[in-house]
Amino acid sequence: MEFSGILVFIVAISLLVAIHELGHLIVAKIFNVYCHEFAIGFGPKLFSKVGKETTYSLRAVPLGGFVAMAGEGETHEGMPEDIPLERTVKGIHPFKRILIMLAGIFMNIVLFIVLLMIIVGVQGVVDAENTTSTVGGVMEGYPAQKAGVLANDEVVAVIINEKRIDVSSLNEINEAIGNSSKSYTYVVNRNNEELMFDITPQYDSSSDRYLAGIQFIAPVKKVGFFENLQFTLAFGWQYFVAVLFAILNLFRGQGLDNIGGPIAIMSMSNEVANQGILSIMGFIAQLSMSLAVFNLIPIPALDGGRVLLTLPELLTGKPLNKKTEESLIMGSYILLLVFIAFIMVVDVRKFF
Repeated sequence: MEFSGILVFIVAISLLVAIHELGHLIVAKIFNVYCHEFAIGFGPKLFSKVGKETTYSLRAVPLGGFVAMAGEGETHEGMPEDIPLERTVKGIHPFKRILIMLAGIFMNIVLFIVLLMIIVGVQGVVDAENTTSTVGGVMEGYPAQKAGVLANDEVVAVIINEKRIDVSSLNEINEAIGNSSKSYTYVVNRNNEELMFDITPQYDSSSDRYLAGIQFIAPVKKVGFFENLQFTLAFGWQYFVAVLFAILNLFRGQGLDNIGGPIAIMSMSNEVANQGILSIMGFIAQLSMSLAVFNLIPIPALDGGRVLLTLPELLTGKPLNKKTEESLIMGSYILLLVFIAFIMVVDVRKFF
């Protein structure tokens, strides 16, 4: 693995953790919860700065981080023992506690939105409505590839039912052929020479359409701030749902080959490291949304599970039995460790 890939991996993980924990810190301080330390990384301190009451530190192992809040259960070195109950996580209203727990997830989603808006602002968005009739690529194993259609071919006409229909855009091609299983002929311009390719479309169950297997080139257009925001939020929701269903499918034993752990992330870091800053930003944005969705899983070791444990107190006014809560948290940590070990085994089988 190249040094640049290692650097991207460290920066990505550190940024994701810093943003996530910063969310917890900000909301905890809004509710006047005592925060002893805000740390990026684990292990010995490399740098620290003492604020009004919180120590901000950078530690030697940049693969994690934490906010040490009073009342979380774990006693941190140097934390005062005489903190008033109302300044602890356990001493505030359960709704405020839930907001603190969800703040990290919220910040990861915000990071996704900010990074994607920057990318869209620089690159623009694909103008799908004005997709051209020029071939950008052909799909492996589909009729167009088998027939001999190549990238950069320009489809100038479609012959269907022995009738030639001139076309100059994807919309016109779709109007000519519709969603039919009937064969047709593409007339393409290749190096100022007209060639004909007979196509028998192939049914694609995911889109419920008959496809030739051609990806046509769409122009890119610049967008203003509000259109950028609208596009980013729409895409972000689609990506959120896609990640959520991917995680849900794991519990059904589906999609195991599509998941990745630390090894997969390091491999992807190596791939994007030399592709430019926008590719790196896109990579970090995807990881940030994936982390947000993962943390919503309702097991007590994660933020979503901590919210679930707080709901009984929110609804009834009585906290969950302490021993029961501790047992659930400990069991979920074991479950999470088993899951991480399983993901790493999948990674090893995939990459080695």
